[in-house]
Amino acid sequence: MYYMIPAGQQFYALPPGTITDAHHKHKLKGIEFASGQTDTNTLPLVVETFFSKGAKYTNAWSVAADGSRTLLTDQPVVEADYEYELYRRATALYNTCPSDGYEMLRFGRVLSAPATLSDDACATWVQVTFAPGKPGYIDINTAAIKKLSDADFPSFMGWQKLGDGNTPFGSDGLCDFDALKKIVGDAADSEKPTVSTATTEVQKAGVLSDYVKGNDGVRQALRGFICNAPSEWDSTNNETRYAKLLDEGGFYHGNDEGYNKFLTYLKEIQFWDVTGLPAGQKLWFFHPLAFIRHFRKCDWLNLNEQTQLLPRRSMPDAGGVISWTLSNTRFSQGASHEGGSSPSGLYLALNRMNQKYSFSGSLRKAHFLGQVFKETGALRSTVENGDAEYFRKMYENYTASDAAYDFDHKHEWIKRLGFLKNRDRATYIAQRPGEVHSKAVAGGNIQPGDGLRFCGRGLIHLTWRIGYYGYGKYRAKDYTTDPNSTIIQSDAEAAADSAGYFWVKTRINKKADHGSSNDDVKACFGLVGGADGLAARQQFFRYAYFILNDVPTMPVENGLARQTEE
Repeated sequence: MYYMIPAGQQFYALPPGTITDAHHKHKLKGIEFASGQTDTNTLPLVVETFFSKGAKYTNAWSVAADGSRTLLTDQPVVEADYEYELYRRATALYNTCPSDGYEMLRFGRVLSAPATLSDDACATWVQVTFAPGKPGYIDINTAAIKKLSDADFPSFMGWQKLGDGNTPFGSDGLCDFDALKKIVGDAADSEKPTVSTATTEVQKAGVLSDYVKGNDGVRQALRGFICNAPSEWDSTNNETRYAKLLDEGGFYHGNDEGYNKFLTYLKEIQFWDVTGLPAGQKLWFFHPLAFIRHFRKCDWLNLNEQTQLLPRRSMPDAGGVISWTLSNTRFSQGASHEGGSSPSGLYLALNRMNQKYSFSGSLRKAHFLGQVFKETGALRSTVENGDAEYFRKMYENYTASDAAYDFDHKHEWIKRLGFLKNRDRATYIAQRPGEVHSKAVAGGNIQPGDGLRFCGRGLIHLTWRIGYYGYGKYRAKDYTTDPNSTIIQSDAEAAADSAGYFWVKTRINKKADHGSSNDDVKACFGLVGGADGLAARQQFFRYAYFILNDVPTMPVENGLARQTEE
């Protein structure tokens, strides 16, 4: 995230409303803030913030009148555990709608629509170094401060758009040396070449080449050029583009026959007419390596990329056999056609959830997907399997006769789920009903039908009335009044967002960031909750981690096969 702060803005030593407690800690609504300085910034500022492994990092530059920047932070200012604490900060500072508050803290703006928070309720106090050795707090929600991201290709990060008004290129596609120097700001005055003796196009090209090759600053500036120009593979502009070849000093001067043969050959190898794209229009050109490096920051996965995340074959307890078409359909259209219960549009909802909750990088994504794929039966269902009777017994009311029947007829099942606890029949019948009742009361399931009403829903199965209520309070929505509880199951955005909410609320990223071992998957599973399926979660994780990392060789596992397009 980037913030452009105009000159003359007010910075505070502490956010207004902060109080100092008995332990001399400065807190606003229970959130601690380190003290800074009160003053105004004399120069405009550019601020960059990013997160890594739970910490928040901030850089700041002052911007002089000529556009040059001076770094005010020798090293990025670190706020340890800031990201891991984002949920807690959001719920404390934005109790009207913590979900919007989470986005304010994460992006400096609310991306979800429609936004619940507005005006003063969006106040977001960020510590920024506004002068050498002077940190202070400023509300980045104000209209005067411009908020940007990498998707905006900010000019202060080296990007520069070149069009008709500021191009160094003529209609012939050749670069004008003086115009180029002006655009790049003459990065190295001491290395300016002398061009007065350069008269022919070949000589000018040589001077230009020497200038670029001998100047690191110029080459760096060129990497940030985003040029709007016609394609050389489009024959529409051939006569205009190459007319100078006939001028005195040009390659075909006095040789019309050669020039015409050249145009004929050129048109034979130009392929624009078979692309299906409109002819005679300009395109956007990037430096190839700069483009690739920049776009690798983008974590958005298209439908075909997400389709690869479900293995074609895995252990029976995981996904089993899943064709390309079936995987693609589950991500895009849901699973109702195959008797499942998952909504359409999950691949879009997953992308937005990844962005909001900072599932950046392959490690976090793979840990999340490893849990989600098992929870949902490889995206087959966003609601827990079972009928009303099952959910009554699990989450509402479990009688002694229920306990006796399950002990006699479902002994292995209750043992596998961890309910038996090595108890004999009489002890299980005497104790298990009370355990279920205590959990139901603690979870808020006190009304008839609450077991079914608040069964597990979403990509990570949100459960219990108290769980639905908590998520509703976070989103400023109602998920407890019938039939709203089913929204978490039937709406892709709610199904995905509720999983992201649960993940950050439970601070699972702190476990996920630790590593990629089986024990790390087990640690995440311990916070997700559940009684079984660890091996399947581990296999799902390993496979997703392999796909997301673009590793050329898939781990060899019995029964595991990579998804392939049919």
